[in-house]
Amino acid sequence: QDYDDIIRTIAFEVAPGLIATGAQNAATAKIDGVEFDGFIRPFDGLTLSGTFAYTNPRYIDYRVPNAAFPSGFRDQSAQEFQNIAEFTYSLGARYEISVSDDLDLFTQVNWSHRSTASLFENDLVPNVPGGPSAPISSTNQPAYGLLDASLSVDIKSIDTTITIWGRNVLNERYLVSITSLVNNGVGAGFGTFGPPATVGVDVTKRF
Repeated sequence: QDYDDIIRTIAFEVAPGLIATGAQNAATAKIDGVEFDGFIRPFDGLTLSGTFAYTNPRYIDYRVPNAAFPSGFRDQSAQEFQNIAEFTYSLGARYEISVSDDLDLFTQVNWSHRSTASLFENDLVPNVPGGPSAPISSTNQPAYGLLDASLSVDIKSIDTTITIWGRNVLNERYLVSITSLVNNGVGAGFGTFGPPATVGVDVTKRF
């Protein structure tokens, strides 16, 4: 995939010690990758599924106007894409069993995994030639996995399905977004975490 006029959220210094965020048409880029998904049914009632994706995005031309550099531009082509994990995969298992003419049971377990991803533009290239830069770890979310599970009971006589479910049952702590106000090695940042372990019950009535 060829990608032009990418919009990126960035942090920049509007005055000494005053850092703000904004958006800009960042660059052109190429994105290569491959995806796979499939399932098998080893015997009646059991379905095993899986997905895999590899993504390799890279900037071709990413220059930001900056009068401090001799060319008048700061080259940021080495920046990482925001919120793109190089590898993702998921595994799932679903088992269905008929307990009686009136009662069916369904159970589902899913595991999903993402490799390390950069969630925000990082000040890898200083604002002035030879200036300091922020550590890349400050805007990275390390690799993590999430486990979800559910158990459903389908009662045919009353056309009702009751499902008990759990999401992120291992209570994995992970960031879904980061805004970095680090500029030339000085500043702060904040982020938003994904939902913690959550359980619930759904009741579906069919009319």
